[in-house]
Amino acid sequence: MKATPIRHVILEHEDPTYAENSRVLWRLDDGTHVVSSSVRRTLGTIPIDEVMVFPADESIWITDWEELGSQYPAGDHAAAIRAAGHEPTGEIPDPETQTIEDEP
Repeated sequence: MKATPIRHVILEHEDPTYAENSRVLWRLDDGTHVVSSSVRRTLGTIPIDEVMVFPADESIWITDWEELGSQYPAGDHAAAIRAAGHEPTGEIPDPETQTIEDEP
């Protein structure tokens, strides 16, 4: 199934353990949405560096935390979409910025 990127968000954190946190909202051919969430951060001594794909709503928020696919290292949203079984089409939009507190 094809996946078209429709929104790109950089989430800003006050937490210094985050090096990157971005999400891309994708619309699938059947009208549903998924989000690829790219995270680079350190939890204690454990580095996290991956992109994970989850079901999402039109507002880019994750609706189910069951992972559909992932890619290591972080940053390659299209590769994560492929790992979830979808074919990315089109260019990822320029990012907009939101603070993490904006998420419901």
